[in-house]
Amino acid sequence: MSFRRFQPLDLSAGGLAVVLTMAIGAVLMLGSWIGVSAHANNLDQEVGPYGPLILTFSGPVDQSAVQTLFSLEPAAPGRFDWTDQKTLHFIPASPLHPGAIYQLTLASGRIGANGEVLRKEQVWHVRVRTPKIVYFTFNEQQGQIWMVDVQGKSSKRLDNVEKKIFDYTAAPNGDYVIFSALNDTNGIDLWYLDRSGSSHILLDCGADRCITPSISPDSLQVAYTRQTAPISASMPIGAPRPWVLNIDSGDNSPLYADSQIIGYSPGWSPDGKYITSYDGIKNLIQVVPLDASGQQFALPCNTGNQPSWSPDSKYFIATNVAETLNGFRTQIQMANIETGEVSIWMGAHDVEDYQYSELAWWPKEDNILVGMRSDPALPSRILLLMNPDGLSGFTVADEIDHIYQFPQWDPSGEMLVFSQFTLKGKYEPEIAVWYAGLQEPLVIANGTNPHWLP
Repeated sequence: MSFRRFQPLDLSAGGLAVVLTMAIGAVLMLGSWIGVSAHANNLDQEVGPYGPLILTFSGPVDQSAVQTLFSLEPAAPGRFDWTDQKTLHFIPASPLHPGAIYQLTLASGRIGANGEVLRKEQVWHVRVRTPKIVYFTFNEQQGQIWMVDVQGKSSKRLDNVEKKIFDYTAAPNGDYVIFSALNDTNGIDLWYLDRSGSSHILLDCGADRCITPSISPDSLQVAYTRQTAPISASMPIGAPRPWVLNIDSGDNSPLYADSQIIGYSPGWSPDGKYITSYDGIKNLIQVVPLDASGQQFALPCNTGNQPSWSPDSKYFIATNVAETLNGFRTQIQMANIETGEVSIWMGAHDVEDYQYSELAWWPKEDNILVGMRSDPALPSRILLLMNPDGLSGFTVADEIDHIYQFPQWDPSGEMLVFSQFTLKGKYEPEIAVWYAGLQEPLVIANGTNPHWLP
């Protein structure tokens, strides 16, 4: 029997392996001893119904380990977005309940990328803010943006710019407003206004007109209409075309690569996968998918009204005036975004023209709010909450000699806000809210074009 003698190189390699093993063990022991800490960003303040709930860690972490130890009570489904190895964003799948307090818990455990331990369970109490309402007023021929609570208290002007505001919209997450305002070259710029009243210019459009902003469901992008400045004073302004601006990066590009395609007043599907715009020359609503999996199609529409989407983004509805056996009638079309099938939901067999107009799909249940004339011989209108299948429902607002416009549901579908005015006397539009239990809508302010600021 022979024995192999260890050579110096073998001894060196063996010694190095031992040293490395000891070093790794020391790192693990040191990591366990040092630990890792977690910090909740702004959770000591009220958060919006869509969050996000943000946690930052003192060092890189094992993402799957953190997600396993993360819990919310009452339970709320959502997704985890990691902006880097140390920052977690929890995005609720459905809006958190306004006014509720949620307990966010991160249990203790080994969560560090190098085995560091969160030594003590961390608990934060998250209060969800109650929604506000923003609305538009005219004061000395200048538009202003105001904010009020749902009871009509604490009304205050939100914007702080002395500019001619053209139009505006509110972000779905409730953190800010985008408005368009006239600049010194007679163009129209886009401005960013947060809910505290601080504002800055978001997009300098020069002599072009940037109007009708619409913010994506994730509140990261804004679609808008852009019209190029005329090349001379005797020439008309350019045709409207939809553009999309990334609010954080500043990336800004037309929706259509083909400059011959026009479109006005772009809007988003609830899942953010489609953008609609209106072609007033061809009388079409163009539907554009933002990824390769969707299909593009067009829906006839000669009213120019915005479509309303189902909460699951599978269907949308829009008005159209068509010739029937009974004459020209306003109809409500329903389009299936997956199949491209279009059907007439209301108005196909109407003997009279009820002039359907304002549409708002209820996010809480499969019902649709419809504005219409109850008596075709009268100009006043009513708001009905209709069931798509049985065409049954109940009246939301039907005051005599009133017109109702701009209905919008809050994210949870608990409350409806709209603008109203009377056909008699001076034009004085009002902001009103409605929710189950009210005998009649509650007027909370004087103004028009309301939006929710969750």
